[in-house]
Amino acid sequence: MERIPDEQDKKEGSSIAMIDKFEHLDPKTMEIAGVSASVAAGCLPCLKYHFKKALEAGCNHNELAEAITLGKMIKLSPQKEIFELAEKLLEKVSKKP
Repeated sequence: MERIPDEQDKKEGSSIAMIDKFEHLDPKTMEIAGVSASVAAGCLPCLKYHFKKALEAGCNHNELAEAITLGKMIKLSPQKEIFELAEKLLEKVSKKP
């Protein structure tokens, strides 16, 4: 399935224009990855763009739900780790006389 360029694609230096350089990932897979990456990055315009493109590429509700869940997991993983480290560091301080 060939992607139809839109206004975002036409922007000079747009990384979206680079999508044509990929040889082994189909458009649907690329857009699922785009949805996950957009959620993980917290990029609203990116999510709107890739969500729309994912639907156009044939993604269904379940695929998009999993892509969003994956993005959330990626986004929250470093936060969870930093919160755990902060608590451990605080525990060390509280144990000192």
